[in-house]
Amino acid sequence: ICFDYNNGDGEFGRCTSGVDCERLHICQKYLTQSCSCSRAHDFFAPQPIKSLHNKMVPDSIIQCLKSAYANREALRLHMRGGSGRAMRGNPIGAAGGQEGNGAGKYTNYRMGRNNSSKEDKTEICMYFIKGHCKHDADKCFKAHDKMPYRWQVQEGGQWKSLPDNEAIEKEYCDPSNTYSLALLCVCSSGSPPVHFDTMTRGGNKVRRLTTVNSLVEPTFIHTTEWLWYWQDEFGKWNLYGSDSVSEVSMSVNLIQSAGGKSSDIRSETLEQKFLDNESEVEFSAGSQSYSLSFQDMIQTNKHYRTKRLVSRRPLFVSAADVRTKKVRRPAGIFSPVPDHWDKTQIPPTGFSRVAIPRTSDEFQKIEARFHSTLRDFNIVKIERIQNKALWEVFQLQKTQMKNNNSGREVEEKQLFHGTDSKHINAICLNNFDWRICGVNGTAYGKGSYFARDAKYSHSYTGDSDVKTMFVSRVLVGSYTRGDSSYVRPPSKDGGDINFYDSCVNDVGNPSIFVVFEKHQIYPEYLLTYKTTHPVVDIFSSAPVYQGSAASNQASSSNNSCVIA
Repeated sequence: ICFDYNNGDGEFGRCTSGVDCERLHICQKYLTQSCSCSRAHDFFAPQPIKSLHNKMVPDSIIQCLKSAYANREALRLHMRGGSGRAMRGNPIGAAGGQEGNGAGKYTNYRMGRNNSSKEDKTEICMYFIKGHCKHDADKCFKAHDKMPYRWQVQEGGQWKSLPDNEAIEKEYCDPSNTYSLALLCVCSSGSPPVHFDTMTRGGNKVRRLTTVNSLVEPTFIHTTEWLWYWQDEFGKWNLYGSDSVSEVSMSVNLIQSAGGKSSDIRSETLEQKFLDNESEVEFSAGSQSYSLSFQDMIQTNKHYRTKRLVSRRPLFVSAADVRTKKVRRPAGIFSPVPDHWDKTQIPPTGFSRVAIPRTSDEFQKIEARFHSTLRDFNIVKIERIQNKALWEVFQLQKTQMKNNNSGREVEEKQLFHGTDSKHINAICLNNFDWRICGVNGTAYGKGSYFARDAKYSHSYTGDSDVKTMFVSRVLVGSYTRGDSSYVRPPSKDGGDINFYDSCVNDVGNPSIFVVFEKHQIYPEYLLTYKTTHPVVDIFSSAPVYQGSAASNQASSSNNSCVIA
């Protein structure tokens, strides 16, 4: 970078070589933070691109030069300052000056708990922020502060609060900033800035005290919400899972030309995997697959091998926000919608039916399951049912069943349910309810029936040429053989506390499942299909169950909400 260009006035500053200068005429400030001065902020500007092309530097590298210069500056400060890690990891925030998203991140912070020694408190007490911590400051094992974050510098072996705490935090929350200029405004002109990459200020260490992670305590207020960003080739930082991201070139490949959708992984999901101590996560965007290394904070396109920087920064909260946030979050708001949902089509109430592209893995997996037992039919379309209220209730039911199962995971299956088209909207809106549709087939109990095989569910799709079938998530849990007299699963031990979760036709090899509680069901997909041969009998592929009269009754029923 040309020093003379960055000093003095005029088009070339003090540089006398002008456009022929062998150094780059690029704004020095632009390399580490946002800037709006009159100097060049683009390596593809006439003078820089001329100089770089003369040195045979390819465009693919020129696109990454800003990041390279930022990393070089971080390395320089690391070598001068000592302990900081020279990478674009972000400070964990409450681990005693620990920084970087390298190996050092796998500490107590990952578990949502920090050093509780009285001498070095690194987590801020949320109760004190609210105004009613029952402990005095010297007895509480967390730091007492009126803000959910506090920036400190180590001087003379002591941690001291930095001035203009909120201004530093605001700059830190913007991933485009590698250091804070706030102190330059409130201190003397010689005061060094806070460097976020190395968590240093001059030769001194810097740390950020914080409240507990919002994913560790999802119902608490004043927790810290962490966000994940990736940097495109234009230097812009984009939030993972954001629907407002603009389409960029194919070299980035996070947003595809087919619809301009963002990646299928959300910031919350990345944060949870980060807390779960995972070293790498894989995800997709359109037809492209990616890996993200938490160790290096680098995202890699698995096909093109394109690498992008990744950053983790907190959501900014002002002092005014803290004063107005006094209400605890409802416990019911606990589970984000699935990563692959179209975030632009999630209504606040009701549901959306979102068509899935035929070329997607999502479509092809469902199609393969359908055709594994039901051939001679073509799938016209597959729609994803996006009903936020039903999804949250389903997740709450799963958590409750897990708690009742001594914390062990409960068995969940993806099952088919054939239905007449007249019932579709009612199911999408309110879920399956056999009481509304009536009961005819009750071989294994009075409940909602689901089948392992599409072949069986096909028998209950009505007489029209174009047929519909649901693919549902079902929490089958622990099950036993059903009976026509059951209106709920039977007791496991003859008492009135421990009950099975569902009933089946055959415990050893179940193919039919009966669920009596609708919250154990989520209608995930709706398949619309038709025959490839006009003479195919719609009942020809249904299995015939041999056994009790009740079984025959179930097989002969044509009730769409009862039998799958």
